Amino acid sequence: MHDYTFRDYLYPIFSKNIEYIHHLIKMKFLTHYLILSLYFNSLYSQGVWTQKANFSGSVRESAASFSIAGKGYIGTGKTVNGFKKDFWEWDQGTNTWTQKADFGGTARAGAVGFSIAGKGYIATGEDAAGTTYDVWEWNSTTNNWSQKKDFGGAARKYAVGFSTGAKAYIATGDATLPLKDLWEYNPLTDSWTPLPSLTGNARYAAAGFSIGTNLYLAGGQTDVSVFNDLWEWNGAMSVWIQRANLPSAVSNAIGFSINGKGYVCTGKNASGIDQTNAWEWNSGTDTWAPKTNFNGTARSNAIGFSIGAYGYTTMGDVSTNDFWEFDPDGNSTGNLRIDDLISVAPNPALQKIIINAGEITINKMKLFSINGKKVFERAKAFNEGIVELSDYPNGTYILQLETTKGIATKKIVLSK
Repeated sequence: MHDYTFRDYLYPIFSKNIEYIHHLIKMKFLTHYLILSLYFNSLYSQGVWTQKANFSGSVRESAASFSIAGKGYIGTGKTVNGFKKDFWEWDQGTNTWTQKADFGGTARAGAVGFSIAGKGYIATGEDAAGTTYDVWEWNSTTNNWSQKKDFGGAARKYAVGFSTGAKAYIATGDATLPLKDLWEYNPLTDSWTPLPSLTGNARYAAAGFSIGTNLYLAGGQTDVSVFNDLWEWNGAMSVWIQRANLPSAVSNAIGFSINGKGYVCTGKNASGIDQTNAWEWNSGTDTWAPKTNFNGTARSNAIGFSIGAYGYTTMGDVSTNDFWEFDPDGNSTGNLRIDDLISVAPNPALQKIIINAGEITINKMKLFSINGKKVFERAKAFNEGIVELSDYPNGTYILQLETTKGIATKKIVLSK
């Protein structure tokens, strides 16, 4: 075992750190730190992914989705053979898929989906002729599509669609150049109204979710940059407010909300590598916490939605039709993920933490503040060691470990 410090030196644990171990013993902490470690790792990596019935249609990416009254809907998208316009319903109660009437517009991908008052909508996207701005409404009672007034902004793909129950919104996207505008749709008048544009950078392929009357836009990219910022459209004040950054940059991720919290899962990192990360944003504390990593293959451009207390995702840029349910408050003892295979203790920490990855090799470490600011990054292979934290103030940090088995995230509480 080695002492891997953020000051860039290594030394053996027992020859150089015997005083630290004695200190733990004197504090009666040594006999308890493994238990505390398991407790905190379980707490901060909480969440259970359960595989449900596979999607019944053809495998695709960049489809549109929404949910209505205990059922999830997926339509359009892109396969290896081109754009799609088929439309499918998943019943949460029976865990079954049923094909519905094909989408009323042209086959496409990169469209947005949302639901308002028991009706579903798919808008914008890219078809064989280019980007689009048409809007279509699906009636769940009659299983019919009807065209509505065209979207008020420029034709685009990879925008973000939201709904707050009575109205819907479309923001950002790709129209040759990245966009930052925000539009509100009123289904009662079938009209679009421009609202103040995003204060942050223009972008596309962001993740979005809504909580109450507020909209949230996280991450996204341009052709040269990938972002980790989180922006809130405050409906009551009609202003954009920047919130705590995601711990890492991501684009082409899925976003949804459950019980007043927002979730951003999977997607591509700043290097264009598909991820299995799952992050939870607490609107009350404006903080991000890692959840149990997605159990399926790392992916981006997946399809995601939420129903009640659960989130759902399927497909993406992977050749699989697997469909997964996420319980953010669940705990599991089976199907251990990479987070569960790496121990970090003691936690809360005094000045140092011991990392033990067993046979897994850790290639890179990153340390983030709870607000998402990266305070350290180091690439060096190891599988067990001691990390020196004495240079950092008390508080909560996110430790991200890039390993040969995937990315693990640990929340560290430093209390000297």
